[in-house]
Formats: sequence, structure tokens, C-alpha cells
Amino acid sequence: MKIAIDIRRMTEFGVGTYIRNVVRTLGRLDYETTYFLIGSPAKVKEIGPLPPNFHTVPLAEPERSLKSFWEFRTVVKRLECDLVHVPNLFSVPRALPCPYVMTVHDMLDHLSRARQQTGFWGAWHFQFTKRVLRGAARIFAVSNFTKIEIEKLFGIPSDRIEVVYNAIDERFLHGHASAADRQLIAERYQVNYPFLLYAGRISPHKNVVRMIEAFSALKTELEKDHAYPDLKLIIIGDDVSGNPDLRRTVIRSGVQNDVRFLGFVPIEVLRTFYDQAKIFVFPSGASRKCIRDHASAAPGSHGPASARKDEGAQLPASGEVFLGEIRAPHHGRVPGSAERRERRSHSRPP
Repeated sequence: MKIAIDIRRMTEFGVGTYIRNVVRTLGRLDYETTYFLIGSPAKVKEIGPLPPNFHTVPLAEPERSLKSFWEFRTVVKRLECDLVHVPNLFSVPRALPCPYVMTVHDMLDHLSRARQQTGFWGAWHFQFTKRVLRGAARIFAVSNFTKIEIEKLFGIPSDRIEVVYNAIDERFLHGHASAADRQLIAERYQVNYPFLLYAGRISPHKNVVRMIEAFSALKTELEKDHAYPDLKLIIIGDDVSGNPDLRRTVIRSGVQNDVRFLGFVPIEVLRTFYDQAKIFVFPSGASRKCIRDHASAAPGSHGPASARKDEGAQLPASGEVFLGEIRAPHHGRVPGSAERRERRSHSRPP
């Protein structure tokens, strides 16, 4: 059997982590099926060594171009693949010569773009997504919540959707960070203070702007009690250069000295950040529902998706509580941001 896997988003945060771990696990379990990893050969290096039944097939065209869609189809046909795995809803298959399966992580990013498009384009966007999902031989949903959303929004029969939970990366199971691990992030990233952590994609539906605003409000409340004066918010994930709204939000909220964007961090180092964080903040509403699904599926498990509270720390018990306090709109004003800016202006030397 020949199976093609679309790896074009392998180096992204979130979806890329999923693709890398799927390929890595298949390489450990299956030595008989022939796998074609379609995408940049350089991206495969992120996975490590694979058995000889895995082959990389490069694509020359940019992913989002029309030529890329046809190039992908041509490669699949030339290789005579029996099945294609499209591991996200961004790279939609078109006119493939064989059956395909899709992994759907959530519907929010896709539908947020659809809501911004009105009239003809909004309707076309919705109908095209519906057609792509209905054409899939199977759909893998990462949670029961995602499965229900697919059924409700697009009318996909329940028996064609399989819930396949994301597992914890094995490298997170190596115990707590050692003194050497903590020293590494102190030296390489100059992190030697208490911090809240967000690790994930930076996109509108992930609610990162609201998280920064919430952090500003939290800092104001902590300052009143003279608590955690050096508390920071660390954001790990995609390159922030494509999201100027985040920089503007940081400045508008008066926390430019307290929010750090670290970009991509290797998984071995990310493990230390998870371990050392005071709180892991997960502001995405749908993702919190997914976390609850995972928790109910694996009772007693402790993974990086769980927000936690260190013993004795006077901080909210979870990211969900932390953001839930200010979820309502604030009419363009972040609670505490004006006070923080005014306080900083008075503290500057003349």
C-alpha cells in the first residue's frame, strides 16, 4: 500500500507538531507500508531518522498557489498512491486521484475567515469546505467537541468521523526540569523570573490579543498588592512579525517590558518552559473544550495542556479562570492599562 502525507506545514507550531509526531510514530510502528512525505525535504529533518519505507517528495510551488494544488495532484497520481492524509483543514485537497482522509483540529480558524467574507465569497467558502469534508473517506477529529461541530455545521454523518485524541509527546514524560535545564533557559533566553506561558499558534481565533489585555489587568492588580513585580508573559509559537496587532496591543496595554515573544522553541527546551511556568494560559475557548475531552479520555494524566498553580502562589488557579474574569468587552479600553502607562510615565527620570 502507498500512502501520501502532506507535510507542507510541518515546521509550523501546533499543526506542525502534530504532523511531525504522526510521521515519527508511523516510522516506529510500520515498516511495510510505503509512505511518501510530500513537501520540503528540509522539513523532514525536524523528525529525525526514518526507516527506508519513507520517501520525501519535494514540491516546487508555494503552498497556497493554484499551481501548488495541481502539482500536489500530479505527484499523487504519478506515485500511484492508494490514500492521501491531509493533516489539517488549511491545505484542502482538490480532484485527487485516490481517496483521502483529513484531520480537523478545530473549526474556528477556518470559520473566522469565512465570517469576514460576506455575500458570494462567504457562501462559496462555506460550501467549498462542506464539499471537501464530505469528499473525505474519513475525518479524524482531535476531540468530541470538534466532531460535534463538524456534524452540526456541515451535516457530516457521525459514522464518518473518528475521534483520535492528540497524545502527549513522549519527551514531556522525562520528569521535571533539572538544574541544568533551568540554567539553559536562563542563559539562552535570559529567563530567570516567574512567568505565565502561552505556547501555540498566533492567530485571531486563539485569542492571544485578549490574553495580553488580561495579563495587563492582572499586573495592575498584583501591583496593588506589591506581589510578583517581575512577573512576565512568555509567548512561544509562530513568528510575531506577521501579526502587528499583537505588538500594538502590548504597547497599548502598557506591558511592553513584561511580554516576551520567543518564536519557535525546540521541543526539548519547550518542556522546561512548561515545567517552570507559574500558569499555562490557554485562551482559546474551543481548545479548552478539547482539553476537557482529553482529560476525560485519560483521567489522571498530567500534560502540558493543563494549567496549574504552584503551591503558595497567589495567582489564579488556571488560565481559564484568569481570562474568564475579563471576557466581557471593555469598549476599547483595557482595565488597568491607562493606570500602568500613567504610573510608568511618572516613574521615568526627568
